[in-house]
Amino acid sequence: MIKVSDICVHNQDSTGSISATVDVNGKLKTLYFETNFSLKMTSEIDISNTLLIGLLPLSFEKQCDIYIEGSIDEKLRKEIVNELFPVMQQVYKISQLPQISFLKNESVNSVSSAGVATGLSCGVDSFATINQMRSELTHLTFFDAGSHGKGSYSQAALIRNHRYNNVKKAADELQLPLLTVNTNLSDFTSAKFQDNHAFLQISCAHLLSGLINTYYYSSGQNDDYLSKHPLDFIYLNNFMVHHLSSYRLKVIASLTKWGRIERTKMVSVMKTAHMHLDVCVDTETAMQNGLINCSKCHKCMRTQLTLQLLNEYEEFDHVFDSKVFESERDKFIAYLILTKREDVLNAELFDLVKELDGIEFKVYYLLMHLKWAKLKKKIKRMLVA
Repeated sequence: MIKVSDICVHNQDSTGSISATVDVNGKLKTLYFETNFSLKMTSEIDISNTLLIGLLPLSFEKQCDIYIEGSIDEKLRKEIVNELFPVMQQVYKISQLPQISFLKNESVNSVSSAGVATGLSCGVDSFATINQMRSELTHLTFFDAGSHGKGSYSQAALIRNHRYNNVKKAADELQLPLLTVNTNLSDFTSAKFQDNHAFLQISCAHLLSGLINTYYYSSGQNDDYLSKHPLDFIYLNNFMVHHLSSYRLKVIASLTKWGRIERTKMVSVMKTAHMHLDVCVDTETAMQNGLINCSKCHKCMRTQLTLQLLNEYEEFDHVFDSKVFESERDKFIAYLILTKREDVLNAELFDLVKELDGIEFKVYYLLMHLKWAKLKKKIKRMLVA
């Protein structure tokens, strides 16, 4: 059983915090949320919604029932039980569904604000969402819920601050207020952040109920995902988020009609993105070099190559190191060839390379080396086994 009790809310004029005791099969731990905005407009039900959504992945990992010592939104409960749980059951491959219970279920129809928000990570998806929804948006958000590393990770705070400073500058340029939430939710799960990121971040979004009533969640995939992949965590985190809506907060997955290349094209015309685009998965190296992006990791290479093929790369010379990119370009194209059958995004980009740029002989030479290195790793694993 996962039991959430002793829920405490503390408010200042411009900040807020929540703490709760989480009992996981007899082991007690404190869960917290810290905000840079007051929680005076956040109801008891909004807070219970936050706690429930954030702990749903843990209930499936542990195959435990979950109890929240509070009132829960009836719309959210029905969506979770009737629509979300059957998909989660398939993805987690479990036979028995967890049961969720509360002090009482309630329906709250009153909405005190018509605000609209989306997350700002300065990545391709978040900038593309802003590009599409700019006229609607009233707020931007930055949630520290595990994407920068777990709390025990010594570099997590440095990475968080590095990214936040860039995000804050971008939000100021976009002239939209930036709402932040910091939480230790990710410490309650052993899963990778990629496997439950939507739950962790949308959990934080429910604390904004009262300030906003619509939240656009930047989907990383487009609608044809299931035609190319099995039902998995990626599908769960990108296409089921609307079932995490309540009466006071509507959650919408954005960008599902567009692929990676189309999204990058949207971002390429945004002046704020020219100065603040952050796609890097090796932030430590980027920080060491005084850059936003390391320019060498697979996401940096994929984005740079796409921008180059779109004739927009020079606009991003402030955020990428072109010398690093050019030194790795041919090897990365060889990597696209090697992985195009397993990775749809790599396949799409490889097709664009063939169409617009052609493939040089050097790429096939590098491909032979990559295949040989892959074969050696496979032989080594077989010998060890």
